[in-house]
Amino acid sequence: MYNHSGSYNTTFGWVEIIGLVRNDGAVTYDFVQPIATLYNIAGTVIGCDFTFPNTYLLSPGQSSSFELTFTGKDYADAAYYNLQ
Repeated sequence: MYNHSGSYNTTFGWVEIIGLVRNDGAVTYDFVQPIATLYNIAGTVIGCDFTFPNTYLLSPGQSSSFELTFTGKDYADAAYYNLQ
């Protein structure tokens, strides 16, 4: 994943992560799932979720955008995230 960024929505308490996922392999992959883990300042996991990119089938070298929104509680304590 690359060109990603996360932001906190103060109105709703959501964290939104957007970015791009690229197939750097030699075969086509389908149903790629970017996974994000949110951490607080102490390094404790406060959320984990996945999404699908806008293109479900990624050919070698192909990129697609994704958006993942953490909802359901106020994530004001989110300090950073990790993508895989």
